[in-house]
Amino acid sequence: MNKYPRGSEWRKWDLHVHVPGTKLNDSYAKAAGGDDLDRFADILEASDVAAFGITDYFTSSQSVAFIERFKERHPTSEKLFLVNVELRLNETVNRDTQMVDFHVIFRDSVTTAKITEFLSRLKTQISDGYGRKKACTELEGSDFNTATVTRSDIKAAFTDTFGDKAEPTDYLIYVAPANNNGLRAESGQLRKANLADEIDKDVHAIFGKDPSNTRYFLTTDRYEDAGQPSIPKPVFGGCDAHSFDDLEDWLGRATSDQSTRQVVTWIKADPTFAGLQQTLVEPGERVSIQPAEPDQKEPYKVISKVKFSGTTDFPSEVLLNRNLNSIIGSRSSGKSALLAHIAHSVDPAETVRLQVEAHGLGDPRLAGPAAGYSWKDVSHVKCEVEWQSGEATAGKVIYIPQNSLYTLSEQPDEITKKIAPALFRTYPAVKTAFDGATSKIAAANSEIRLAIDAWFALGDRIDERRQDIQMLGTRQPSSLSAIASRTRSIASRLRRS
Repeated sequence: MNKYPRGSEWRKWDLHVHVPGTKLNDSYAKAAGGDDLDRFADILEASDVAAFGITDYFTSSQSVAFIERFKERHPTSEKLFLVNVELRLNETVNRDTQMVDFHVIFRDSVTTAKITEFLSRLKTQISDGYGRKKACTELEGSDFNTATVTRSDIKAAFTDTFGDKAEPTDYLIYVAPANNNGLRAESGQLRKANLADEIDKDVHAIFGKDPSNTRYFLTTDRYEDAGQPSIPKPVFGGCDAHSFDDLEDWLGRATSDQSTRQVVTWIKADPTFAGLQQTLVEPGERVSIQPAEPDQKEPYKVISKVKFSGTTDFPSEVLLNRNLNSIIGSRSSGKSALLAHIAHSVDPAETVRLQVEAHGLGDPRLAGPAAGYSWKDVSHVKCEVEWQSGEATAGKVIYIPQNSLYTLSEQPDEITKKIAPALFRTYPAVKTAFDGATSKIAAANSEIRLAIDAWFALGDRIDERRQDIQMLGTRQPSSLSAIASRTRSIASRLRRS
């Protein structure tokens, strides 16, 4: 059974939330008589955020421990949890010479053992007493404050863990922040700008908190080298909470003050890693950073579900997406019948009228949901439409019967009659322009008709003159006086013309 039968919907995501016990700047207050992981779990479960990146520095152990605890505490929850390991590159591009942060967000199906293997293979730039570089899993104490990694070592660790033929985004995604400890270079610093571009090429997505970040990283010409096209990338917000106060004030909320600016990230996809992958393909359509849900519609304009009884031809319940719904099936599989039943349930009289008009039926009693079936034949079938605003709501639908568009395409005047009033009400300037253009077209057509009439009249006169000239050379006049008389007559006619 499909866990998300409505398909892709806009949901809140936060892929950067630090776990209690995080290795740096842990400000989660210990609960008196309680457990901080349980409190953390309860806050996340009660929030309206659907997916989380549970974050820690250079390690995954605490994040994994929390996710296991959450599943025990809230076994029926539909929240998605992904392990986010925050690293620090040995490269800097901003004015404050801060090392660039680099996040590795793992697919939820990647085992704990594989994540640990990746981190054990990922060498840092910190050496032990023997000059051997420590792996991420060997860091301790103050190491977390100063540890850095190289991009080449990250790639090597991935290959060593998952294989040289593995596609990274099947297992994880790399994310770098745009600002602060990020990859936006200082203006005028060409070398750093080129370095920022190289880091940009190695990540799949960006953390940002400004609309300008989204616009910038969706462009295909953002690199210093104009000959290299850039790949559009999604930009996600993340609260980066390090305390319960941060969590309660920032998670899923848009706030801005002197100390912080928080945004809400909406992703149009199932709350799965596959849904996150979709944002890499359609970054401009699948991700939006804004306070309110994108594409909002009034509840009385949205059909939530359709319920059937008295038939086995349809499921007992069909859930619909609040945005676009696509019904796919072979011929005669019931697609048109489903739409007809929905329309008939909402407005029977209008549905019958449209079917009569579309199919040229002489008798309204012949109208029905499918060929050979009238509405009387299927009177035992009950179809109920439930609107998002509640069962008591009575909404409206625009029903387009099968083949009616083909019929309409042969009636351009009818199409104009249906479209023009709504278009002119919404855009009065369009009506003014349309009326002006119509008047100009009428005047031009009148001039064209007059010009055509004159053209044909001149053609007729030319033919007459041509015949007269031909007669001068072919006739045999009886005398010179007759020739002279005829010549004078033709010349006179030519002058008149």
